[in-house]
Amino acid sequence: MIDPNKISRLLKTRLLGRVMTILDEIDSTNAEAMRRLDGGKAPDGLVIIAEKQTAGKGRRGNDWFSDGGLCMTAVLDAGGRLSGPVALAAGIGVAEGLSTATGLDFFLKYPNDVISSRTGGKKIGGILAQSKRGSLVVGIGVNVGRASFPAGLAESATSLALLGIDLDLETAAAGILNSLEPWLFELKGGNFSLIRERWLKLNCTVGGRVVVRDATPAVEGVAVGLDADGALLVETDRGLARVLTGGLSDG
Repeated sequence: MIDPNKISRLLKTRLLGRVMTILDEIDSTNAEAMRRLDGGKAPDGLVIIAEKQTAGKGRRGNDWFSDGGLCMTAVLDAGGRLSGPVALAAGIGVAEGLSTATGLDFFLKYPNDVISSRTGGKKIGGILAQSKRGSLVVGIGVNVGRASFPAGLAESATSLALLGIDLDLETAAAGILNSLEPWLFELKGGNFSLIRERWLKLNCTVGGRVVVRDATPAVEGVAVGLDADGALLVETDRGLARVLTGGLSDG
């Protein structure tokens, strides 16, 4: 069982994780946070961590395999600011938190993937950012101790264990929350330019060819940057395209 006392001892946050719920099993930590917000039982800064998710989802409803992983959701009162690059800010926090905890570098693939290396890296984590009743609901999944993946995922996913890192879930959770909180505060304060600048330094998308398959029509070209709202800018044969979300794959 995850030890909340160990997480609390490692926390350096002002708000995130100061109220914490640890669950043996849940359908989804994001779904549970939404239910608690609906019921008025989700205080600002609440963190929910589950040993296992039975219906965890990533962006676009993709299944998230939780075995041996960290499944965590943080709730933050948005102060009226529910727009902005939430997934980008959260991704920075996750990448920096994992780097601090492991000594390895991690990178970001637009819009919400945490990658094990800048070139040819595999996905080690992801973000599902939602909102409810004026609060941000930031779901984080990180492959920590998983030793293998199904055949369809083995070529694109990895874990800390497969990278040779032995890290317990408590240390991973605290490290991520410590790095995540200041970036969510920057988001809440409207400091999108700082978020954009930091994301660009950590990203492995800009400069490469990308295909956005669920756009109509599909967008294919070279990613050249982010605009002020956090949309990906792609230079295509038809000109500059602005992609805010989408199923992004390498071109």
